[in-house]
Amino acid sequence: LYEVAEFAATRFEEHLSGNMGETATDYLRSRGVSDELVGKYRIGYAAPGWSSLVDEMKMAGYNLRAAEMLGLVRRADAGHYYDLLRNRLVFPISDVRGRVIAFAGRALGDDEPKYLNSPESEIFTKGDVWYGLDVARESIRRRDRVIIVEGYTDVLACADEAWPEVVAAMGTAVTPNQARILSRYTQTAYAAFDADDAGANAALRSFRSFAGSGVDLRVIRFDEGMDPADLLSEEDGPARFEVAIRDAVGFFDFAWERAKKTYDLRSSRGKARAVADMAPVIAAEEDPVARGDHIRKLSDELRVSEEAVRTGLRRALRAVRSTGGARDVAPGTEDAVEPEGIEGSDDAGSAQYKAERQVITMMLRHPEYLRRGREWLVAEDFRTELYGALAGEILSSEEEDPHRLAGNLISGGDERKKSELARLMMEEGTPDNDDRVFEDCAALLKRRAVEIKLEELQRRISDMQERGETIPVDVWREQSSLLGKLKGSGEIWRSNRGQRE
Repeated sequence: LYEVAEFAATRFEEHLSGNMGETATDYLRSRGVSDELVGKYRIGYAAPGWSSLVDEMKMAGYNLRAAEMLGLVRRADAGHYYDLLRNRLVFPISDVRGRVIAFAGRALGDDEPKYLNSPESEIFTKGDVWYGLDVARESIRRRDRVIIVEGYTDVLACADEAWPEVVAAMGTAVTPNQARILSRYTQTAYAAFDADDAGANAALRSFRSFAGSGVDLRVIRFDEGMDPADLLSEEDGPARFEVAIRDAVGFFDFAWERAKKTYDLRSSRGKARAVADMAPVIAAEEDPVARGDHIRKLSDELRVSEEAVRTGLRRALRAVRSTGGARDVAPGTEDAVEPEGIEGSDDAGSAQYKAERQVITMMLRHPEYLRRGREWLVAEDFRTELYGALAGEILSSEEEDPHRLAGNLISGGDERKKSELARLMMEEGTPDNDDRVFEDCAALLKRRAVEIKLEELQRRISDMQERGETIPVDVWREQSSLLGKLKGSGEIWRSNRGQRE
């Protein structure tokens, strides 16, 4: 396969430099592609005939079955082979060692499709390759950054204008493995995708792949309808491109700016939709401190509590998974919006998470707390998706022996629940017989449940007031009731009686 790919690449180069390649050469010059770049990226031309490459390969004694696997030729029903790439500009795709492994052929006339790309083969997997990395890797190392574009001509346009540290994905969203490959050369990446919805969506999918790679992804913004090649073809394009790189923003800021332009943040529905758009971005952020900063920013700008933002994020992530978005949002990412592992934080979300964890642990270790939990709490008091699911099973079970209950849950749960239950049961240093600890944690859960209901009701009232609507009496009564519950929630229970004071 490597030998056939190299032979074909060489023949395409020869065709471009010969008389038959004049049209392709004129096209490249019209796009400002220098002869130096043509040679560096080994750009070629596929002749218009139906068997030009087939005949050359036969004469050289190469295996046409291998050429078929590379997407260069196809076998007709009659048994003979014919060229697939005809009258096309050809971009050889190489691995990082410079070995040709695939091809992309761009139509020069009205032929469809515009691009014909090699299928995956034993030597080519789209998600493991960057176009141009073999040429750009030393520049990436030297400049300690990489510019990621969408198309082959975008690569050439950037490289021709003093940005050789440029690569392109293979016509799909960036994969985690592609991100890991780039992390060998730099920790800074700039996404220079087209200024349209497709480009923005490609940037979003790419961010999820970069999140765990150690590479910081920033976004270069262009005017609507522009791509790097278009911009750089203009007289002042290079200067504007340099400014765009300098003004590149972090991915969270890019996504948040887009959400603010898309939705009416004066309405509750607009706020909810904006939060839903941001959910995959925040869930993909692995740094808990950065994640907390993002949630606080949304809270401040939307003028809602951080817990309300967290609730919206969890709901959005569950919705994405339930509608088939599991490839983009992995199971368990709901908990990514909880500030896990931030010890000693007074953040409301962190306190909620710790209280839920403590209550479940104590219910599974002591029959008295299992009884009180069933008397005082409901599953809806648990805001974390994992602990909410566990609480629902614990509170609805009729098993009175907590250890037997824990065993049943571990044997019957999914892997995520099994792992968390085993960790809770084996963890040392967690109180399992302290009445005040259990009461304080349970009271916090009930109080936060009331606070969230109150916040949602107050947002509803504010929206109605903004629209000039009359607030119904039952709404005011509900608000008064919730305020009363909140006011008296500091001392909800006393353990010696096991009931409310």
